[in-house]
Amino acid sequence: MSKLDIKKQLQTTFENNTLINTIITSSINNDNQILSTIINNNNNKNENKNENENENEIITTIEKLNEILKFNDQQIYDNGDDFIIDRDTIKIIKQYQQSLIVLNNNNNINNSNKLNEYDNQIIHFNNQIIDDIKNNLKSIYSLNKSNDRFKIEIDKNNNEFIKYRLSWGDNKDCIAFKDNCDILSKLKKNQLPSSVMLLDGFNQILTPGILPDGVESLYLYDIKQELMIGSIPNTVTSVCFEDGFNQKLTPGILPDSVKWLYIGNIKKELIIGSIPNTVTHVHLFDGFNQKLTPGILPDSVESLYLYDIKQQLIIDSIPNTVNIVRNYISS
Repeated sequence: MSKLDIKKQLQTTFENNTLINTIITSSINNDNQILSTIINNNNNKNENKNENENENEIITTIEKLNEILKFNDQQIYDNGDDFIIDRDTIKIIKQYQQSLIVLNNNNNINNSNKLNEYDNQIIHFNNQIIDDIKNNLKSIYSLNKSNDRFKIEIDKNNNEFIKYRLSWGDNKDCIAFKDNCDILSKLKKNQLPSSVMLLDGFNQILTPGILPDGVESLYLYDIKQELMIGSIPNTVTSVCFEDGFNQKLTPGILPDSVKWLYIGNIKKELIIGSIPNTVTHVHLFDGFNQKLTPGILPDSVESLYLYDIKQQLIIDSIPNTVNIVRNYISS
């Protein structure tokens, strides 16, 4: 059964139960009205009763009730008696019958007869089938391009990651993670990817050692846990802060091993010391939207690559050590 079919079936059940609930509520309200009327009538009768009413008058009313219970109306009038059923007596009988109906309805509800009219629908999920799908997802869920350059895989904890190969460099395996990167700790040193990408929503705390020594390039998107000193291992020489990265880069977050730095449209302002004095190449990508106040780019920078940045450069934005400036503004 498709998701749409289930939704339609549940909607129909809800509408049916809403109608049933309206009927039951109306019945209960009607019973309450009957009981309230009976109680109010009896209260009014007691209030209006003359304090001097003698016992004989009360007995007379009871005698009338007993007489009615013994004979039906036709029998009484056939006798030719001048017996007149007064309105109070008729009202008592009517209210008695009404109260029996109310009590009968109440017993039905107590016995769940009315509640059983509700249409119960329960969705049962076959967990065994779901587990089988998860276990076999590798063979079902894969993306192949350019001779297996990209491949989506699932680890044993059902965390998805993407293996890919760069078209340049040493052509080593690289891995992009969506949730956590625990699998890295289980890889041997010669199996470690040279590049790691942490995608939007990545939510693992990167305590020192989570990213192992041996990783050389790191791509960071809008990850949810704050970086700390030691999060990035000293083997990393290239870091790219992609669009949406939303953390303050306090001094020490980037290790001194970083030489190449790529920055997109990040959300928090850079401060003096954000970029260590070991970085020699800086790329400012399209959408970079921060003022490069003097000192943001350290004196170690030698090459600066400018794309479509949004803030005007000012005097001393570019340190005197820079000997190559290239402008890649798209036309």
